[in-house]
Amino acid sequence: MCGAPASEVDHIVPLARGGTHDRANLQPLCVSCHRIKSARARDPGRWTRPRDPQFAARQRDLAARAGSVVVHVCGAPASGKTTLRQALDRALGIPTFGIDDERLALLAPGDVWTGDDLAAWCRLEDALDAESPCVVETSGRHGNAALMLAGRQVLTVLCRADDAVRRERLAARVAAGYALARGVTEYVDRLMRIGDPALTPDVVWDSSRPDDAALANVIAAVERFLVAATAR
Repeated sequence: MCGAPASEVDHIVPLARGGTHDRANLQPLCVSCHRIKSARARDPGRWTRPRDPQFAARQRDLAARAGSVVVHVCGAPASGKTTLRQALDRALGIPTFGIDDERLALLAPGDVWTGDDLAAWCRLEDALDAESPCVVETSGRHGNAALMLAGRQVLTVLCRADDAVRRERLAARVAAGYALARGVTEYVDRLMRIGDPALTPDVVWDSSRPDDAALANVIAAVERFLVAATAR
């Protein structure tokens, strides 16, 4: 699906939906793509935006990615991703990037975001290709993220927050005139319906209540990963 080396066998039509073990119903997938495909089959409503065909068609030098080290900060909207990313920036001093940063960079003053993400994802992937190690922030739900991270050494950090906290943060965005909320009807309710990505995280951070010790533990886990990954 993404071009990375395959290590698992997938049933194209799941067994639960009448698929068989026949060779014609089998395909090789990498671990990441297999997890995403299985998650979509279990709960299609969680995956509202598939990968962009044009983004999937980009030329990718997967061999060159073998030494690329990335900390992937993901989670539902307003779960604390940006707060954690900023904390990692202060503590580690490595480059950090985010899909919303790229969207905002492409948004002219006063314009409404159209949802055409291709250019933003291309810019983000180019940034990751140019910097290692680095931190990247996405929701973790979009198929483009799996393509962008394929072949890299990745530590997945999932951010979580109580619904009441998320709702308050989203409302504050609207009140502050957040550009990506401009022109979006029922912005808060719409984003509240988006839950955690169907990924298996390496580290989980709950941002609902300020806890310096918990944040320090996450930063320490990231540091250990970076030391081990860059030593390979």
